[in-house]
Amino acid sequence: MEKMEEKAKNEYSFSFLKPILLLAGLFLFLFLLKINDTFSLFSDQVKIEGITFSAADNFFPVGAVVINEVMWMGSAEDPKDEWIELKNNTDEEVDLSGWNIQSGGKGKKGHIEIPHGYSIKADGYFLLLRKKWDESSINLEDKPDKDDGLVHISGMDLDDDGEQLILTNKNKNGLVIDIAGKEDEKWLAGEDGEGSGMSMQRKDAEEDGTKEDNWQTCREEECAGDEYWKITEGEAGLNFGTPGGENIF
Repeated sequence: MEKMEEKAKNEYSFSFLKPILLLAGLFLFLFLLKINDTFSLFSDQVKIEGITFSAADNFFPVGAVVINEVMWMGSAEDPKDEWIELKNNTDEEVDLSGWNIQSGGKGKKGHIEIPHGYSIKADGYFLLLRKKWDESSINLEDKPDKDDGLVHISGMDLDDDGEQLILTNKNKNGLVIDIAGKEDEKWLAGEDGEGSGMSMQRKDAEEDGTKEDNWQTCREEECAGDEYWKITEGEAGLNFGTPGGENIF
């Protein structure tokens, strides 16, 4: 008789707990589903001109570093005196080792790569030069060190007819960080004048680099000063741009 009473008590206890356990299981399922949705925000979350940027396994903020200025026509002294400037939109130094710029090199879709050991300072700028520092028209007085925000990339070759430059992080499975320009179209700004060169400058470093209205041709007189360029005393500056400095509007 006692065993029957104990069995009935156990069955009653289980029947009482059963809905509680089912409800707890439902809450656990919904909680795990919510976590999955949250993490899914970190993949395929940015689209520009139909291209989806995916952070894959290692999330890195798209647009943290952008292509900020391009001297695609070269300088007034040498059409091969090309350069590309990057801008760091974050308050932390970013390692650029192994980063690529697609279509920045020789041949169709040829890329250039930043060597190991280079980084861009917080809220700073970084220059990729086709010419050596002492051969460029940029006003550089001393041979730069690795931490000076400049690297010589002899393989750079920008097509005067136009390029779409794509900045990628090879260390993050080729994650696309930024895009400047439109595919198979002319440069969105910049001018190759008679005896002068005017850079293509980004207006807003945090806005879409594929939009024409986010770029301008550097024409301001201040852009041609000796703060940026080697200028013979008494002569007017022939190159317009702000390499390694803030864009001027």
